[in-house]
Amino acid sequence: NFLKKVEEKIDRHFGGVVHCEQLYLPSADYMFVARLISNANGEVIDERVLDMIIERKNVNDLQLCLIKDSKKYKPLSFFEAQTYKLQNCGIKKKLFLMEGDEDDPKHFSMYSTTARGTTTVRGTTTPAEQLKRLKRVKTVRLQMEKGDWKGIDIVCTKNAADTVEFLIQQLKNFK
Repeated sequence: NFLKKVEEKIDRHFGGVVHCEQLYLPSADYMFVARLISNANGEVIDERVLDMIIERKNVNDLQLCLIKDSKKYKPLSFFEAQTYKLQNCGIKKKLFLMEGDEDDPKHFSMYSTTARGTTTVRGTTTPAEQLKRLKRVKTVRLQMEKGDWKGIDIVCTKNAADTVEFLIQQLKNFK
């Protein structure tokens, strides 16, 4: 659903000149490709991968992939495997886009707000485990900000709408 919204907003913003495609990428969520298309027959004449790739995680996804094991790259976590693939993908500019605020109960799924407005921990895990997950998310963000994941820069957005605006801005920069 999110990808469909991204596609619609980008299409609307650029008036149909920029097109989005949903394809499997082995090392990230977003990659930009420039194509020269024949006016005569609509076929692609030339195609160039632009030098930026983006891995997007909202804080909920991030906390889950930090504890989930990678099936293909054991003994790494799912996050570590994704980051390794991103680091070694061959594209120069690599961005890790973290969406949401881990300290905001609306963005981090370990929290639940009651009808009276109080915030409580929810789920099947213990409060101690939930706190541990929160600390992992914060640690990863700080590591990215410090540059501990070589070659990968971090960008933080407030929400999905902010992420779409960021992607549109990147496309404008390329254009």
